[in-house]
This record gives sequence, C-alpha cells and structure tokens, in this order.
Amino acid sequence: GVFSYSTVDATIDGPELPGECNEGFGTAFGPDIWYLLEPTEDTGVVVSTCGTVDYDSRLAAYLGCNGTLVACNDDGDGCPDYSSRMTFVAIAGQSYRIRVGGYGEATGSGTLSVEFGEVDHGHGRVLLPGGRAGRSTRTSGIRVRFTFSGPSARRTRDLD
Repeated sequence: GVFSYSTVDATIDGPELPGECNEGFGTAFGPDIWYLLEPTEDTGVVVSTCGTVDYDSRLAAYLGCNGTLVACNDDGDGCPDYSSRMTFVAIAGQSYRIRVGGYGEATGSGTLSVEFGEVDHGHGRVLLPGGRAGRSTRTSGIRVRFTFSGPSARRTRDLD
C-alpha cells in the first residue's frame, strides 16, 4: 500500500537510534509519526519514501511494545534527495511499529510505500535478533493490519 503523510506538525516521539543505525550522519531522529504493522504470515517487508518526499527522511522498525529495533535507514541506496528505504523480515503474529521521521529537525510530507514479499537486505540496516535473516517469495495474499497514529488522526486499514 501507499500512504500519504506529513510530519510537519509532529513531535519527536521515540528514542535516538543506536550506533548500528549510524550511516555516517549520526543517530538523531527528527519529528516522527508511527504506523503499526501486524502480519498474518511470515513475509519480507519493504518500507520506502524513496523519491516520494520533500525532506530528508529517516525510517526505523521496532518489534512489539518493548521497542526492539529490527531495521533502520537514513538515506536509501539509489534514493534521491536523502529519501529512505529499509527492509526486514516480519513474523506472523508479531506487531511492528514503523517510525517515519526526518534527519535532525527535518520535517515534510510525501508518501510511504509498504510492500511485501522477497526482500533485498542491501537496503538499510537489518537488525533481527540473533542475526536471523530470511525471505519470503509470496508477493500477494498477505494480509496485514496497518494503523497510522499521527498528530491529526488515527486510521486503520487492512492490506492484502
């Protein structure tokens, strides 16, 4: 799915990223909004603002309520204008929080793309516990609940 969003009126609502996420520009995370991803099947996930935002974006994905970081990206490989692209493997029945924000104090708007299927781990840092990596070749028929929480609204949408 593709989602329009804005971080213009957002505040910083999460922690600074760990050192593993430093791609050469530090670990500070600017004003952010959050999405909840709850897959019903194991699948690869690609989250991207690549070429679709008007500011320097930053992405992170956290597992469950305890906030264990599983992936992060500042400037995605091949993405123009400091936009982002990250990949990770999602496990059925787990909840993932997707954090969308900016580098430093950067804010702006654009679209967030979330795709499912086989992932290329060359985009962003994948920090799955125990070094576990995986892939899924299913690109359709995956059902997830995707919930947006931001400064202006809360919306839920099922994706297939």
